[in-house]
Amino acid sequence: MNNKPKVLIVADRAGWAIDRLTKPVAEICDNVEMSYFSVSDNRYLDTGYSKRGGVLYNPLMANKYDVVHYHRVPASYNHLDKVTARKIVTLHTERIEDFKDYDLDKYDDIICLTRYMVDEVAKLVEKANVHYCPVGIDLERYKFAWKQPDDKIIGYCGRVLYHKRFATIKKAVFDAGLRLNGCGYINDPLEFDAYNDIIKEGRDFNYVIFLPEPQMVDFYSKMNLFVCLSEPHIEAGPLPVLEAMACGIPVISTRVGWAVDHCTDHGNIWFVDEGNIDELKDTILNVYNDRGIRRRLRDNGLRLIKEFSLDNYVKNLNKIYEN
Repeated sequence: MNNKPKVLIVADRAGWAIDRLTKPVAEICDNVEMSYFSVSDNRYLDTGYSKRGGVLYNPLMANKYDVVHYHRVPASYNHLDKVTARKIVTLHTERIEDFKDYDLDKYDDIICLTRYMVDEVAKLVEKANVHYCPVGIDLERYKFAWKQPDDKIIGYCGRVLYHKRFATIKKAVFDAGLRLNGCGYINDPLEFDAYNDIIKEGRDFNYVIFLPEPQMVDFYSKMNLFVCLSEPHIEAGPLPVLEAMACGIPVISTRVGWAVDHCTDHGNIWFVDEGNIDELKDTILNVYNDRGIRRRLRDNGLRLIKEFSLDNYVKNLNKIYEN
């Protein structure tokens, strides 16, 4: 259709999570192109999509488009006065305090990934339109592999940061007599090395810094359970919760991000409340040892995740672009 707006997506840099929420839009939509605030070969990760539009952004190119969709406030904010196109920004976290020093009304539209952020951002703006647009994942890639998981394996995926409580997960899995398989960048070495006097990498748990996305389904399929212990109101995803669920892996999680809006406790997820973090070992054992619980979480999770495809995510974005 000729009346589609011409859209430029501006990601922070070539990377992982945001790449998976931006590149596919440019792949699917012929009216959308990609650029980055920072581009270098060592920042590019193999998400499995082409490197279409991997060019460095500057404000002058923005005015060739009808819509410019930014994905980081600090990187885009000082350029906004030079941009005459319609300006959209997605807020990829729930850390509302990160945005209180910015005049978000400089953007025409603000996309929030959780209902919590919609409510919080609405308190900060007077003119900007605030939209709710939950994330989607590639369900052609992330899907149930019909494989028997490896004996005693519990999974983790994500960066190692204090707020993700990797050390707590590692200790709980170890105390349960099970084995942790983890994957993700180690941004907090102290968190990663906690308990290393008794829990040894290789002997007691496995960890890899990075796997290309085409290998992630095999990584998930080896898990009996996936555990997310992120503190609330920091992350808007996290995407690995959706990916694990799409691969048929039962998920144990704190009440964080996407899961708060869409998941049902003991139905398609097993929530761990903040007051019960110290009981994580018992929770893991309870779910691990009960095949009926695991089957229920798996089957209901597979039904739920069908609603959160990349195609649905892109359709929701296009409704905002065309509004």
